[in-house]
Amino acid sequence: MGLAALILGGWALGSMVLAENPANQAVASISRFTGEVRIQQHGQWIPAYRTAFLFSGDQVMTGKGRAEVQFTDGSLLTLTQFCTVTVREDAADSSWLGLFQQEFTRRTVALAQGKLWFDVRPETGVETALETPTVVCGILGTAGEIGHNASQGSVVGLSRGLAQVTSKATGLSVRLRANQRTRVTGEGPPEPPESYTPPPPPLVELSADAIPDQPEPLFTGREPGEKFGPGAGEGEFQVNLPAPPTGGDSGSGSVSP
Repeated sequence: MGLAALILGGWALGSMVLAENPANQAVASISRFTGEVRIQQHGQWIPAYRTAFLFSGDQVMTGKGRAEVQFTDGSLLTLTQFCTVTVREDAADSSWLGLFQQEFTRRTVALAQGKLWFDVRPETGVETALETPTVVCGILGTAGEIGHNASQGSVVGLSRGLAQVTSKATGLSVRLRANQRTRVTGEGPPEPPESYTPPPPPLVELSADAIPDQPEPLFTGREPGEKFGPGAGEGEFQVNLPAPPTGGDSGSGSVSP
């Protein structure tokens, strides 16, 4: 078994105990944001503010805005417009064939809709998985983008590292390397990896100092089913655009070139 298989294959031969992170232990924070961004904590939605702590199980939702989420190990997420993400961390304790004991953190970033960029630090004792409603993506020391909407499915593309993308419906997987992407539509398997040129993550220009003056309304005139597809606004996830932008605002565009 190769090194990549060990990295991405998990701990199948061992035993594992998971314990949810303590409720009072922050796992990440809002490092920068601009525009309409909210956080759900303990079932309550509040406007985002700079350095707001995120705890296991918290959600971040963007409207006409963007946000950077920085984890305690330095890993970074960049959320575009109309994006909903849940972050979770569990303390894991595993043994390999009953011989070796290893403690690590299992982190899950669940993207319900929209598009985000990720830059996951290697060698931090954290095992990271990205999820959408249709895929699970195991990553380590990896950078790229992932997007999902209900009508077009999920797309994963890498600019660095390795990833194993698994269809939740079929259980079938593909292995991605840098400058490759795959997509999963409906209940089908992942498409074979194809080459692509990853666009840079969007800039989050404003490091906000306070809660926005007028956080309402968050999604004026838009319902969840109306946020995607041809003609959608800046930063929204579109599979079928011909190419990412080569200049101007890097927040526009899609996972697909």
